[in-house]
Amino acid sequence: MITILLLMVIVVLVLVIARENRLKKRNMDMLKLCIGVMEADDPGLKGHTVMVTGLVTLFYDFLPLSIKFGLSRDLLECAALISDLGFMGIPSQVRNKKGKLDDNEWHLVRNYPEIGVRLMKTMEGLDPIYDWVRYQHERIDGRGYYGLKGKEIPVGSRILAIAKTYAAITMPRNYRPTLNYEEAINELKIVAGSQLDAELVECFCNIPLNRINENLEGMRETLRSYSEAIATQDTSED
Repeated sequence: MITILLLMVIVVLVLVIARENRLKKRNMDMLKLCIGVMEADDPGLKGHTVMVTGLVTLFYDFLPLSIKFGLSRDLLECAALISDLGFMGIPSQVRNKKGKLDDNEWHLVRNYPEIGVRLMKTMEGLDPIYDWVRYQHERIDGRGYYGLKGKEIPVGSRILAIAKTYAAITMPRNYRPTLNYEEAINELKIVAGSQLDAELVECFCNIPLNRINENLEGMRETLRSYSEAIATQDTSED
């Protein structure tokens, strides 16, 4: 019930942001709060979107001006926040399944970006975000879901892909070991030019380690506060 209510609040907040055509800090903070609370105690997410959003906004600050030109930091942040919205719409038994997914389950997981876009497609003012979210799993070599390659993939999608890859391989998971910074950077370099945009990977790898650590620790602290608030509420109800 709480998840459904939070999803409704998220939709309303994004609608407000779109109609006002400016991303007010208050609305963005509320959007972060709702998504963070939904993800904080979900074993399949564990705050992944919150971590990705922090990385994306940090990443933007280190982009060259040639890439920043025409790219809105606020829209990029909003895209990161709603990038996994479709994934939240997948049944929890599928999201958190430890065994192999069947064909129908895999189809759901594979197409979750499209689910998120469909949830938001009636809103005006955020058109660029929809393509950034839709194509976030495209590969530079053209072997992604939609077959886009290289510069055919929107720059917002290419930025999201790098931030999400780094977050995924450095966050704790039950099914694989967590990589440290050096190992994660090496993994990004290995897939640069095939899975990820090589130029953007180089930009990301040039972000000082202390800035990444500070950014992620701030996100972790935020998630801890959400989890503690939820735990307190559960205890009071008992």
